[in-house]
Amino acid sequence: MPVLTARPAGDEAFEMVHHFGGTHHGFLIHDSHWLQLFGSSLLELDRSDANTVAGVSLGSDSVSSGIATDMLIFHGQLYVVLKDQGVVSVDVNVFPYEKSSITTTEELGILPRTLSVVDNEIYASGVGGIVQLSDRSNIFPTPDQVPGRVILADDQMVTTLGRRVFRVKDRKYCGSATELLPLPDVQGLDRRAAMVFIRQSESDFEIGLMSADCREIAPPLKLAGEYRSFHASSSGTAWLTTSDGVHQLEFKIDHLELLNSHEIKNAIDAGPLSDDGTLDKGLAVVGAFGRAIFPQSALDGPLTFDKAVALHRELSHVSGALAEERSILLSTSSGTFRWSLADSTIDFLSADAKQLPGAAQRASTVHAAATIGDDHRAMEITSPVFEAIRWAHPGGATLNTVVAVNGEFLVGHSRGVSVLRVAPKRESTAQAELRLVAEIESPSAITFLIPVHLAGGGVAFISEDSGVGIIHQLHP
Repeated sequence: MPVLTARPAGDEAFEMVHHFGGTHHGFLIHDSHWLQLFGSSLLELDRSDANTVAGVSLGSDSVSSGIATDMLIFHGQLYVVLKDQGVVSVDVNVFPYEKSSITTTEELGILPRTLSVVDNEIYASGVGGIVQLSDRSNIFPTPDQVPGRVILADDQMVTTLGRRVFRVKDRKYCGSATELLPLPDVQGLDRRAAMVFIRQSESDFEIGLMSADCREIAPPLKLAGEYRSFHASSSGTAWLTTSDGVHQLEFKIDHLELLNSHEIKNAIDAGPLSDDGTLDKGLAVVGAFGRAIFPQSALDGPLTFDKAVALHRELSHVSGALAEERSILLSTSSGTFRWSLADSTIDFLSADAKQLPGAAQRASTVHAAATIGDDHRAMEITSPVFEAIRWAHPGGATLNTVVAVNGEFLVGHSRGVSVLRVAPKRESTAQAELRLVAEIESPSAITFLIPVHLAGGGVAFISEDSGVGIIHQLHP
């Protein structure tokens, strides 16, 4: 079967209208303001009830709206990574917030993932290396690999690559870790301590203190799951978020000690809401479930959502969907939701994840049937009237789902949605003509597509991290 790249027809246009939902990633407290990354936006949230005070979309004409995954404050500006798309600076000293500058992946020469500050310079790390933002020089090239953040250790910059620590200047191997984090100014620590290290394994990880020459000072603390985030304060308390929940740690002379653990599904980040790192204003926990504020008293026992003083549930990481007459049932690991298409609202039904069908892997038109392969890299198109063909996304996207609408195939994938038209060639009915009618970009992977019965038509889309909405065809 031939592998075909569809050629653009250029005769149809579509728009993707986001309705609600998305994933909360990192947050920070700056000058008594709660700054929160949500989907491809920056929000300011009220520290008393987690309601939105202000927000700004971080995408633009020059940079696609990737998912906002990391941020830091530098000289009064907030710098945010749009994963694999670019770095955006936001002036948070004016209200409403304004984007100050955007550095695209083309300008960086890498696909950015994380940010660091060393010696009054900002560095972006990502696929391809570590780039100094001020002059866009790649100080640690890593083709097709992702180095970690940069840390200053004994006047030498160090970073991670895989499970190894390297000096940036001469790429000399000097230790073992998968992530390096700055050491807070905690009194009484071993004078050798220079940084916090994470060493992730398949099902667990270690966290401990490391010297400037990249040596472990004491046996590390071992925890199950996948490391996600770390917040520490000069008081000596730290909050560690993992795939298993939220953990409170305390800095000792030469190691970190576990004080307590709280199981919270789908948490990505957690930390105190006060400026000084205490729990006077409560503990914020954010992630794929939404966002919540827990009072200090709630930490005395198991941390459950009924103890939260504020809880905003969000739709994210959908695992199953079922179309009803005028609504769609959605299942996530955080519970079950109903999306009403008639009035564009969403209701949380239960904390239990209902078993619902997965994304469609096969669809049919009058002329053909399309089936996504087991490796999700290509799609086979068959027909009783023409030879079978095989289509792969020209950008190498992972194919997640396919539906048929008005004689066309809509394919949801890791970069958005491709609209394909397939029909027999006029000169040879035994061969097919395949056209790419439209390419619709999305901030995150499209995992479900569901045709809906609305005035004017449309297809419901469900994304991994940027919520749900409707794709409409635009008519001249």
